[in-house]
Amino acid sequence: MNVNQQWSDLVPRVLSSAGLAALGALVVWAGGWIFISVVAALIGLIIWETLRMFGSEHAIRYGVLGGVVVFLASFMPGYFGFPLLGAAVVLMSVDVPRDKGLSR
Repeated sequence: MNVNQQWSDLVPRVLSSAGLAALGALVVWAGGWIFISVVAALIGLIIWETLRMFGSEHAIRYGVLGGVVVFLASFMPGYFGFPLLGAAVVLMSVDVPRDKGLSR
């Protein structure tokens, strides 16, 4: 691989990272329910991707569940929100296949 091929995708990567950084700063600046909604959506995507890597058949369902639970828990007092988050984690962990690593 020559030097030109190695760095050929640098400009799109820098532009997309600058755009995402600006969007992230805007969301943090807006705060409130907008920030909570974006964080909940990102958490739902992270859960979906993680469960998909582990081979879960219900990754989309649990991703949506995780995002909704995080959104709802953010408006609840801690003594209601933490058990709700814990219950969602336990529910999702039951579906993960055993003895399956990420590299298999």
